[in-house]
Amino acid sequence: MSWSNAQKYCREKYVDLSTIDSLAEYESFVQQTKENKEETAWIGLSNKPNETTFTRWSDGSMLGDTEWKSEEPNSPEIENCVYTSKNQWYDQDCALSLGMFCYKWAPEMIVVQGLKNWEEALVDCRTNYTHLLSITSKTDQYAVNSMIRNIQTPTFWTGLRFIDGLWFWVNQTGKTLPSMPSCPKKPFHCGAQNVRAGVWENRDCSEKMNFICYRDI
Repeated sequence: MSWSNAQKYCREKYVDLSTIDSLAEYESFVQQTKENKEETAWIGLSNKPNETTFTRWSDGSMLGDTEWKSEEPNSPEIENCVYTSKNQWYDQDCALSLGMFCYKWAPEMIVVQGLKNWEEALVDCRTNYTHLLSITSKTDQYAVNSMIRNIQTPTFWTGLRFIDGLWFWVNQTGKTLPSMPSCPKKPFHCGAQNVRAGVWENRDCSEKMNFICYRDI
């Protein structure tokens, strides 16, 4: 497919074209694609015509570490899309038909459109899936953003909770926490995210809203 069609396909079937925005993600990408490393395939990096640099991935994240082939990119003003081959990057005409690498969020993410308070959402996720969702990385957040259209309430519950003077994720995975009030008043001890603004909010735990669970694969 062309780069734009590959992007559309990945967004419909997965989350987006592959994003490799750190050394750790590059090493993971190399490991996961080792059987296909010689394939010429699009990744999620592009720029606009006449731009001389590549700065942003398809899912919105900023470009960090790069793995360009020597002397690449050689024509970024006219070759506005990037493919990988043998784990090195090349700029190319976006209309060229190539394979593609997509990414998906694992474990599986499930938007539950029922209206439940935080405790009810927690029980629902533990009973029917694995747990309430924690969002501890940029990749997690981009995956959530790809599912926002399925959320029917202005905010949605996550697995963030304030107890005994501390905010924490109830699934006990990940130490990365969003910025939250250090001493919220009761009953505003449950963490939700605003759908439109994308900001974190401490909400009354008895409010009823949609929520996101995950299921280990």
